[in-house]
Amino acid sequence: MDNPNRTSRKQFLNKYAEYFKAGRTRQELSEELGIKVDSIYSRVQVEKRRGNPMPLLPLEPRGHNDEEVRGVLDELASLANSKADVTVTEEKPDGSPISEDDIDALLN
Repeated sequence: MDNPNRTSRKQFLNKYAEYFKAGRTRQELSEELGIKVDSIYSRVQVEKRRGNPMPLLPLEPRGHNDEEVRGVLDELASLANSKADVTVTEEKPDGSPISEDDIDALLN
């Protein structure tokens, strides 16, 4: 898609705010305004350089990413919990005590 439509700064910012509040995506805004998704990103960066803090609209719906991220975090948490069950001993596998030299050798 080329950029056949020109939108004023005011029109762009009003639509952007509306879409952000509604939890909509950059793709949806680009279709509404008839401009490229990259153009939306560029205009937001221009506003940021002007000193206007603007949150970036997501590329995908938020719920979709949140579910995927939550699944990965749950998996990592279960791995961390299983690691916590490992017992630490002060002996080598052959039953002899671990010395400071043994620890230094492992760390270096």
